[in-house]
Amino acid sequence: MINKPENTTPTITNQDKSCPSRDGQPCTRFHTPDELREYLEHADQQEIVFRAYPIAGEPETFRYLNHEQTVVRSKDGRTFDSMEDFLCYTFQCDPEGYSGTEYVDVVEDEK
Repeated sequence: MINKPENTTPTITNQDKSCPSRDGQPCTRFHTPDELREYLEHADQQEIVFRAYPIAGEPETFRYLNHEQTVVRSKDGRTFDSMEDFLCYTFQCDPEGYSGTEYVDVVEDEK
């Protein structure tokens, strides 16, 4: 579960489109799980293939299926039980749902 204040609408005000380029492609930096959720849920594409670079650790590739609001990890085909599970996995949340990383960089892959 991701803890967030009541009666607030997440905004992407902290989103930093000028984060360091990864593999020669521009990335988008998200500082909170809510920012990443909003980005995915409001995407125009039906499917987004992207790499998530945590502040520590190796990047992973995922597929987000907009019509199903489902995230699939590419390396093993694992489907996350919920968007909350995916966001906690990506942001390395502790058992209470608080993010363990400062940001996640996202690079959309070319189809």
